[in-house]
Amino acid sequence: MHVILNGVNSRTIQGLEITSLPPVSAPPKRTNQILIDGRDGDILEDLGYSAYEKAFTILLHNNYDPNEVIGFFSQSGTAIFSNEPDMVYTYEMVNGIDISKGNFNSVKVATITFHVQPYKLSATEQPATGEVSTLVDRTPYIIRRTPFGTRQKGTIIGGSLVWNQLSQTTRASFTAHGLTYVGEDGKATVTGTFTGGTSSAARYGNSNKAIPAGHKVALLGGKSDTWFLRLQGMTYTSTKGNDIIETTDGALADIVVRPNLATNTEVNEEFYFQIIDLTLMFGSTIADYIYAQEQATTGAGVALAKAWAGIVNDYYPYDAGSIKSVTGLTAHKTTGYNQWDEEWEVGGLTNAAGAPYNATDRI
Repeated sequence: MHVILNGVNSRTIQGLEITSLPPVSAPPKRTNQILIDGRDGDILEDLGYSAYEKAFTILLHNNYDPNEVIGFFSQSGTAIFSNEPDMVYTYEMVNGIDISKGNFNSVKVATITFHVQPYKLSATEQPATGEVSTLVDRTPYIIRRTPFGTRQKGTIIGGSLVWNQLSQTTRASFTAHGLTYVGEDGKATVTGTFTGGTSSAARYGNSNKAIPAGHKVALLGGKSDTWFLRLQGMTYTSTKGNDIIETTDGALADIVVRPNLATNTEVNEEFYFQIIDLTLMFGSTIADYIYAQEQATTGAGVALAKAWAGIVNDYYPYDAGSIKSVTGLTAHKTTGYNQWDEEWEVGGLTNAAGAPYNATDRI
């Protein structure tokens, strides 16, 4: 038995032995019990899944180093258990190490408890990052410096994600600058004749649900150039119909829409706004990658978000974060390769003087 924490196997820790592993189990569901007077029984509203705890025991022997053991476990990140070798958990060490008796210097049994998130990912297709390093290769040359680069390779996988659509498109009838805004059943309507003014805007939804700062979020359902979108509590306004944004402090999961129209424009519009927290759905590595693509090329990040999240419809109802099984996701796995093998002959690499490498440089 063993565990792998952030890529480090417990078998590499001197004197550490895993004596039991947590059972394979499903995360607990979160529900809201609704009782209605005059009706038998109740209604259980599905609120998704909860984070939970996984506990296992360890045995210490053979001149173990207490500091090394504590350092190995006292962290957060990713965990793989040997009874689920193909799955990765996201965990945090929240309660410290529970020693069953005495202390590390006198007793060699301890219980470890991890706080894990309700989703787990494929261990064989995790997105990876690489470093650019320099290796020394002595064959078949006397000595040469071999630049070692990385590239990303897309791989089709299946798995689970935290599906969420946080926009609740509600809005009591509200008129400003000649336009009447209404929202119900997920649909936002705007009608009337625009009389001008940049202060004409309406907030759809009143959830007051905070989105943490730094999350990457997809805003969907607008119309570029003519209707601008932002999140309540943020000053950033997107001029795109669909966008990937980065939240700031105070961001709420409610859409604010503002017209960018000429005065006296006749308006009869319907919108189906969506707010999808990509950081919650995919984790920061993939969400940040999607955001970077949108920043580089308008529409590229939105297209990736739709493809990887399986968004095929124009609208999905409110969902606070249920677990969704998907297939056809693309994991971007970074792999290494010898740059000499592909680039030195075509001058793709340059030396310190800025000139292409050649055979003389290689020896």
